[in-house]
Amino acid sequence: MNWTLLDFVFAFVVLGFVSAVFGFMVKSQRDFKYRLGFLFMASTAVALLWINGAVGIIGGSENTSNIMFYGILVVLFAGAAISRLRARGLSRTLFLTAGLQLLAGVIALSLSLGATGASWPYDALVLTAIFTLFWAFPAWLFAKSAALPN
Repeated sequence: MNWTLLDFVFAFVVLGFVSAVFGFMVKSQRDFKYRLGFLFMASTAVALLWINGAVGIIGGSENTSNIMFYGILVVLFAGAAISRLRARGLSRTLFLTAGLQLLAGVIALSLSLGATGASWPYDALVLTAIFTLFWAFPAWLFAKSAALPN
């Protein structure tokens, strides 16, 4: 795969934004569970965006079914904004995100949406399992963080 200038600019913007937001979170939050949860959430969002954009999760990057995964990110960002990055709201948002990730995988597998892909269905199975766990883990951390007394 050959990267264009636009690919490098996109990578710089995404990684720079995530780094800046995480730096702000480290300074504003003292709770280790919150910090770790935020790091996992941001890293998982970047990984989903990157993998889905580069090679696709269902079949290949040209498969239009991969749009489902961008919808998951929209739900994540909307939930984070609505909850104003509070631990309880982020926990609920991430549990919803994990459920949507699992649902997208089930839809892809049940409808054979990526059957033309070289490693179908293993790619969808493995990535669905990994991303579902990587959404659920920070959801659990945020739930633990929200349970702490202020």
